[in-house]
Amino acid sequence: MRILQHFHTAQEAEDVGRMLEDRGIATFVSGKNEEWAGGPISGPSGAALCVIVERQYNDAIMWLSNPDHEVQVKRSPSEISDIRSSLQPKNSVRAMLPVLIKLLILVSMFAIAVKFLIMYATA
Repeated sequence: MRILQHFHTAQEAEDVGRMLEDRGIATFVSGKNEEWAGGPISGPSGAALCVIVERQYNDAIMWLSNPDHEVQVKRSPSEISDIRSSLQPKNSVRAMLPVLIKLLILVSMFAIAVKFLIMYATA
């Protein structure tokens, strides 16, 4: 994945991304509170439009400078959908965080209980 261009808003990035995808270039907009396997790309304000497939980067650059450019490495809408879904984490850490916190609390409570039992048994 490679940053193509930064935008002030996610909407601007999505609009350009949609035009590129209409021409068969797989894109991703970072900075709109989405999770992906590689982490965030843009800062707290604005958004970054990324080209997902490295081999399509030059086509995207060429098309942005010349809308008549014929894209050489095209992907079908279903291929773009498959590529994008492969970037989404299946079990993100954020989704598992509540379970991990509960597990940590249970282990801590067990350790405290064992400590008190040992203290009580030796007293």
